[in-house]
Amino acid sequence: AGEAVASKAAAVGVGVTAPLRRTGKPHRNQMVVSVFLESLYTTTSSDRKWLFGDGIGEFYIKANGARWPSTGEIFLDSNETFAPPQPVAIFTAFHHMKKGKEMALKISVNESDTVYDDKLLRETLTLDMTTPAVTKKLLDDPKSPITLSLFVRIEERLAPTDTTLAPEQMLKRAAQKDAKVVDAAQHEALALTRQLLAHIHARDWSAYERLCEPTLTCFEPEARGHLVEGTDFHKYYFDIDERCFPQNARVTVASPHVRPLGANAVVVSYVRLIQWTKTDAKTAKIVTGTSRAEETRVWRRQHERAPLRCCHFHRSVPS
Repeated sequence: AGEAVASKAAAVGVGVTAPLRRTGKPHRNQMVVSVFLESLYTTTSSDRKWLFGDGIGEFYIKANGARWPSTGEIFLDSNETFAPPQPVAIFTAFHHMKKGKEMALKISVNESDTVYDDKLLRETLTLDMTTPAVTKKLLDDPKSPITLSLFVRIEERLAPTDTTLAPEQMLKRAAQKDAKVVDAAQHEALALTRQLLAHIHARDWSAYERLCEPTLTCFEPEARGHLVEGTDFHKYYFDIDERCFPQNARVTVASPHVRPLGANAVVVSYVRLIQWTKTDAKTAKIVTGTSRAEETRVWRRQHERAPLRCCHFHRSVPS
C-alpha cells in the first residue's frame, strides 16, 4: 500500500514527504496549490434510486467554487469507485503569503439532480502554505456516502519565462501541465461501456435504454448486414426467456482503446469476451466456453451539460 501511495504521489511531482525541488527563480512570497483526484467512491446515489429506480448517480467535485469536471459528470452506481490510472488535476490556484500562512480549501462532492443538486460531502481543509510538499487527504465523513481521496501539492511559484503572460494564462498553462492524464470524458466513456455491457447481460432494459440515445444506430450480426435504427430491435433480445441464455456469464472488456472526438464525443473500441456455462441437453453435463466479439461504441453529449449516451455501435463476430 505504501509503494502504491508513493507511486501516485510521484505522478503529481514529488514523493509523499520529500520537499519539492524546482529550478528557476521563485516569486517572493507566492505559492501554488494544486489538487489531484485519486479516487471517488460512493455507497449510494442519494435518494434517486429509491424515488426513480435509477441507481446511477451523476457526480461532480468543487474546490473553492471551481467545478470538476467543468462539463458533464462522473457516473457511478452504488458501491462503485471512479479511479483514474494517474491522479487527475482538478484545481490550481496561487496564494500570496500576505494573505496569511494558511489557506482554506473548501471541497464538496455533489450529485446533479433535475430540481436541485445534492451536496453529499462538504469539508474545509486548512493548508500550511509555508512549506512545499505533497500530502494525501482522505475525506470520509461517516455521515456521508462519499469517500474522496486527494493529493494536495504546494510549491513555490516560479517566475515565468514570458513576463507578458496574464495570471489567467499562467493558471491555464499550469493546469495543462499538471493534467497529463487521460481526459475525464474518456474514463467516463469506458466506465459507461462496461456498465452498458453489464446491463445487457443482466437483461436490464430500463438501464440499457437510459444509456442509449433513442435514435441509436448499429451494425451487428443479428441484423444480417442491415443498419439498425432505434432501440426496438434490441428490446426483442431483452424479452427472450432467460433460460435461452447461458448461466453465470462473465463479461470482460479486453484491449480497450479510447479516442476523444472533440469535447463532447468519445469512441471506445474493444474485444468483448464472454465466459459462460450451460447444461448439455443430451448428456446433462456442464459445458463451459468463451465467445468473443469486436465492438466499437460511439458516445456523445447533446450539449455540454448533458450526460454521455451511446449513439452508435458496430459489433462483429469472428467467423
